[in-house]
Amino acid sequence: MADWLQAHPDSHGALVSLDLDGFKLINDLHGHMAGDEALRTLARDLVESFGHEQIIGRNGGDEFVVFMKDAEPEAAQAAVKAFSNKKKAFTYDGETHSFSVSIGYTLYRGDGMSLSRLFHQSDTALYAVKLRGRNHYRIYEPSMESLNRTSLGFNLETITKNLPTALLVTEAKKDGKILFVNKAMLDLLECQNVTEFMAFTEENQSHIVCACERERVRQLMEQQLLEDADKTYSVTYCIRTAKGRRKHIFSVWCMADNPNYGRVFYATLVEQKFLWPFISEHPSEDDNLV
Repeated sequence: MADWLQAHPDSHGALVSLDLDGFKLINDLHGHMAGDEALRTLARDLVESFGHEQIIGRNGGDEFVVFMKDAEPEAAQAAVKAFSNKKKAFTYDGETHSFSVSIGYTLYRGDGMSLSRLFHQSDTALYAVKLRGRNHYRIYEPSMESLNRTSLGFNLETITKNLPTALLVTEAKKDGKILFVNKAMLDLLECQNVTEFMAFTEENQSHIVCACERERVRQLMEQQLLEDADKTYSVTYCIRTAKGRRKHIFSVWCMADNPNYGRVFYATLVEQKFLWPFISEHPSEDDNLV
């Protein structure tokens, strides 16, 4: 990359940084041999999508880079978007497992920007994607420099992984696509991993709810879509798990705008059995508890 920049100082290009979402989980659940196959599959996909003429490398671990030579901004965006939207899966020991990647990229405009600065910008854009749920792409923006990588020694990944409350992010639609879950959410639905969770729910938030209560929950969501986006809702309903069990949960959610996905629902879910000692037998009329 350094040699190309030196030889083509006035040319345009794009540096793409990406990593495999949940790579540690793949290793933990399926073993390091499966993780190796996931990396090999990702490498082949990169070459197939971006082409042999581009500079493609593994930066270490599950991190890869692509430098797109002579790429104008529109062409770079189209290539990154196409790769982000491409279905990705690896096969190991006779089983096929889906996976996703997070992508950040920045443009080289023939302005003599250093290689280290390009890496900083693409890495910053990648971090911005991971902050907002992964499995997407973003181009570098100067405003991203204000993102804090840690807060008092904690980062977002550490918090969402260890928080005992189930977290769920979906499109703000009555049958919205699931965009993010944490480990507690997997445990709540008795799923071994994200792939099993997505297969069980068909990536649709309504499939988490027991069939007998889906219409009621849908109506509540439709009501919020018509009202103030800043309003917080709470509701109790029954869910079904991957093992066929029913669980009564208490959920709190709100709606917000997301730069990548538009309007989304952010929800927390807790089993009611953990809350009974703290819930009044007669909620006030101001409560939204159903």
